[in-house]
Amino acid sequence: MGGSVKGNLRDRLKLPLVLGHEPIGVLAAVGSEVSDVQVGQTYPVNRWIGCGKRAVCLQGQDNLCNFMAARGLARPDGFATHLLVPHARYLVDVQGIDPAQAAVLPCSGVTAYSAVGKLGAPEEGQWVAVAGCGSPGLIGIAILPAMGHRNIIACDIDDAKLAVAKASGMAQAHNPGNRS
Repeated sequence: MGGSVKGNLRDRLKLPLVLGHEPIGVLAAVGSEVSDVQVGQTYPVNRWIGCGKRAVCLQGQDNLCNFMAARGLARPDGFATHLLVPHARYLVDVQGIDPAQAAVLPCSGVTAYSAVGKLGAPEEGQWVAVAGCGSPGLIGIAILPAMGHRNIIACDIDDAKLAVAKASGMAQAHNPGNRS
């Protein structure tokens, strides 16, 4: 009898807890065994931190851990003055990118990249619809052409967001709320 194992967040929360999401900050200090990040450099922090013990974590797939301690839910996060990050692999090198834009990459960026990756290589004449032009949707719109997709339609009920998508070179944009 197989089945999935579910973690219970309620049993792992320790209050009080500082919430927040998609933190970015200046690295203040590192442990003695850390050599691949630089104190004083700005890094966003990946929020999907697995337990470190189960097979998916040991294979580097912390985001699939049923016992992950997601930052901002089970660990202090972006509204804290300091964060303790358990490994340098959770820090993302974003040199040359505006910190305000880089902050969304570990969550929205990873979400968009994962979704686009599931599409695989484009087929001749294939269209891809991006439903929603918020942060993950716009990042997906930026990633799709790099993955070879050319026929992309952006869909959103907010005309301002569609204007941003159109400026990115979308083949088409559609507001499903406009019935005319």
